[in-house]
Amino acid sequence: ALEHYRNNSTDQAPDIMRMPVDAYIDPQRYQHEINTIFKRLPLALAMTLELPEAGSYVAVRMAGVPVLMVRGDDGKVRAFLNACRHRGAPIVEDGSGHRVRFTCPYHAWVYDQRGGLERMYGEHTFGDVDQGALGLEALPCEENYGFVWVSLTPGATFDVDKWLGDFGAELLSLDLANWHLYTQRDLPGPGWKVTWDGYLEAYHHNTLHANTVGKYTVGNLLLQDTFGPHQLITFARRSIAELDKTPQSAWKPAEHVRLIHSVFPNLSISGVVGDHCLVSVLYPGSDPFSTLTRQTVLSAKI
Repeated sequence: ALEHYRNNSTDQAPDIMRMPVDAYIDPQRYQHEINTIFKRLPLALAMTLELPEAGSYVAVRMAGVPVLMVRGDDGKVRAFLNACRHRGAPIVEDGSGHRVRFTCPYHAWVYDQRGGLERMYGEHTFGDVDQGALGLEALPCEENYGFVWVSLTPGATFDVDKWLGDFGAELLSLDLANWHLYTQRDLPGPGWKVTWDGYLEAYHHNTLHANTVGKYTVGNLLLQDTFGPHQLITFARRSIAELDKTPQSAWKPAEHVRLIHSVFPNLSISGVVGDHCLVSVLYPGSDPFSTLTRQTVLSAKI
């Protein structure tokens, strides 16, 4: 980073890459991306911090799939389709909260914290029904690295350690399960690739963020390390200029760079500076032109 600063340079690819507009707006391609990326890969859909105790839940809609994540009375987080097994009504509205049990607002079927069907309203009128087979539809789910990872395809399998590979150690270094969740905000945006691009470069910092982060970051200076489809991006802070006057033995690198951890295809962790961190989870919309990004602002515990 210091070498780039001295030379007014940045990491670059060997050649120019041109992208056709259809890569961003073609509806058939977009649906293919939803089916083969968002509905097949493990996705970070919630933070461990969002589910602090038994009964804590988070309900989201990812790529058109309604997902309910619940920490059970055994401490384990499970994920389900947020749909009652009777007529498919949402068990809870999108959002988060705490419940001892989950009652469908349509016909009052009641589910426990592990997704099991606890009771049915007027169950004697249903005949001989196997309630044990009518629990909420489970989705593959793992909790690790400070996140709850979910596959949107029932019956699928994944290994989040294998998916992250060596990048897992980078995420562990952030210790994201032990921060304080300060606030969250939802930001509407353009198509998922356009939105995602903004987390992968520093070219825009001096113009778009001139009055905020641009005051502290060297624009258009970026280092990129890849871990399969995941990326660790390093920005230089303006204070890096001080290192030319400081013996290398006295350098404190973390004070002069800013790291962004990007987990394909929808998670960005940025701004780990001092006592603050920003976690962004991207949710593609119903078409190629829209997304919702949920940003979680973390602060260090005192």
